[in-house]
Amino acid sequence: MTILATRPTRNRTTRSTAGVDAAAYFDFLYGWGVAPGVDLGALGAYTKVPTRSGCVYRQNFERGIGLGNLGDTAAVITLEQPYLDMDGNVVTSVYLPGHSVRALVNDN
Repeated sequence: MTILATRPTRNRTTRSTAGVDAAAYFDFLYGWGVAPGVDLGALGAYTKVPTRSGCVYRQNFERGIGLGNLGDTAAVITLEQPYLDMDGNVVTSVYLPGHSVRALVNDN
């Protein structure tokens, strides 16, 4: 069974996307994770990823990664392997607007 198949769906209809994005950004800033309600497993390394506009922060997890752009300028990150986004789409690069985060699942 894949991680996305077991992903909780609670509060999806009652929370706005902006509310979920704000909660994810807050969680990322304080090191609590990156995807509220999604278990990505144990936290691994926390690193900086250089981009053309500065850097993006990356949190490795047992079953995925979190990327956080804490700056004002948008960034594009090319991933070392394909991941799944929270909608189940396969991605090999991620566009991150300023002050945003994305959770990606390693669905191997």
